Amino acid sequence: MLITPEHKDAANPGWLRPPLVHFVALGIGLATEYYFPVLDGDWALSGPASALIFASGCMIFLLTLREFNRYSTAVSGKEASLTIVTTGPMRFSRNPIYISFFLMHFSIAVFFSSGWMLLSLGLVFVVINYIVIRREEPYLKARFGSAYLLYKQSVRRWV
Repeated sequence: MLITPEHKDAANPGWLRPPLVHFVALGIGLATEYYFPVLDGDWALSGPASALIFASGCMIFLLTLREFNRYSTAVSGKEASLTIVTTGPMRFSRNPIYISFFLMHFSIAVFFSSGWMLLSLGLVFVVINYIVIRREEPYLKARFGSAYLLYKQSVRRWV
């Protein structure tokens, strides 16, 4: 389904880029783990498990991109949203790209057996959920009006 904007002049408030938040958190987690290790040794099956989790995150990301491209709408927060896509992964979550980033972040933490990276995942969740999404939702409401509110009521923020 395609939901087009009611208000074309609404500006996208997305100033904090989620991929950058994850990269910075992973870097800090890796550096902290190097100097102050919390977990000792390798976790059993961390390689295969992390590969499977990472692949799942990539698959969700690519399926979401396919749907966004199908409706010719922006993926980047730097560009205005032209539509609200409600097909593909967006049938189950309003934020499948963020879920894919969390899965990939988690898989990297498992691969490196890093407690600090796991901890950083919790901090990233707080930033994404309480800063990024809390700014995006009013933008989408202003841009798409009642159609967005109906979508928001029918599809959960996460899963």
